[in-house]
Amino acid sequence: MNTELRYILDKTKSIYSIRDDETIFNASKIMNENKIGSLLVSNGVNFHGIVTERDFLEKVIGFGMDIHSSYVRDIMSTNLIAIDYTKTAQEALKIMTDKKIRHLPVYDDNDNFFGLASIGDLAKWASSRYFEKKDEVAKLVDYISQ
Repeated sequence: MNTELRYILDKTKSIYSIRDDETIFNASKIMNENKIGSLLVSNGVNFHGIVTERDFLEKVIGFGMDIHSSYVRDIMSTNLIAIDYTKTAQEALKIMTDKKIRHLPVYDDNDNFFGLASIGDLAKWASSRYFEKKDEVAKLVDYISQ
């Protein structure tokens, strides 16, 4: 089974984004309505940040910001860490673990946005691989035992 991100990302999954000049209220509304944990942030051309549930907790609630008069650019994380789609799921998990992030934008060879890997997506992939391997080992043990 190929473990490159381009083969394991769910391309049918919608990716949500917001402009950096939108209000925090609008961002929270989009995230809540779509039951998602992050929004990629654009300036109308490129993604240059991400706003996550953690940003809401630490910045909005932590600093008591007014969600109707504050903007996404005020709380977004701008150190956007991304990965190439030819990298493996294991490499993506390592980056997420090392950097303590839960969402990782994925780009193709031409620096075009390809998708968004979430820690949940990769955990689901890893658990499916575990059960596949477990079944393979059980079949081998059965075969050897005969």
